[in-house]
Amino acid sequence: MGIFSFALVSMIGLLSVGLKNSRKANIQIAASNLMSAIASDIQSSTRVVKGGIYSYTSPRLEITASVDAKGTVTGVTPGKKILDESASPPGVSSQNPLSKVFSVNFAAASAGTTAIRVTVQWPVPTGVSSTIAPEGSLDALIPLPTP
Repeated sequence: MGIFSFALVSMIGLLSVGLKNSRKANIQIAASNLMSAIASDIQSSTRVVKGGIYSYTSPRLEITASVDAKGTVTGVTPGKKILDESASPPGVSSQNPLSKVFSVNFAAASAGTTAIRVTVQWPVPTGVSSTIAPEGSLDALIPLPTP
């Protein structure tokens, strides 16, 4: 009976670790899927030329990037969005109230690169002065379609 009790307590201890790792893996998979959706949206951007400046706008997320004549991204708007795992603002697709929510930052990539730097972080910080470090993040450079 003592051996059985010891084994049972050990297995229960391992169960909580396994559940925690499973939750983290599910969030990372959702973040990867979100990053893929963002990349495909940016890749399908439409291009407009005004005065030598190229402007790319993604169709679904309405992300706009301005590119100069040298091919360098000079600005990205909006700089930040809160999106759920279906790449929609939370609450818009209320079919799944338990969907994971992420903070997504958009910025120009390094000079001379026609790409947007996208950072997906979780959990979403709450409050204006939140100093809590994110639990996890993904970072990627997504190239804009070339003319």
